[in-house]
Amino acid sequence: MMKLLAAPVLFTALLLAQTDKPRVLVLSTGGTISGRGASSTSLTQYKSGALLGEELVKAVPEIQQYATVSVEQISNVGSGDITIDIWIRLA
Repeated sequence: MMKLLAAPVLFTALLLAQTDKPRVLVLSTGGTISGRGASSTSLTQYKSGALLGEELVKAVPEIQQYATVSVEQISNVGSGDITIDIWIRLA
């Protein structure tokens, strides 16, 4: 059941009437989206959860044009290693 987490990085948009841009909170849990290998074509040294959520957001600097983004690193594990404690922190 824990492997049902399709996208380990969860996005929650918090729109506030007083701001020009929406505020987005990225809850980072690791997984495939934060994986890294020796190269883009090499899977032999691939490691899930190698990047932090902050690194992923900084890799897309244009996002700041559209939203005010903050990141909370909940965990940094592969989706198969999500525990009940992590699910509780996300709840």
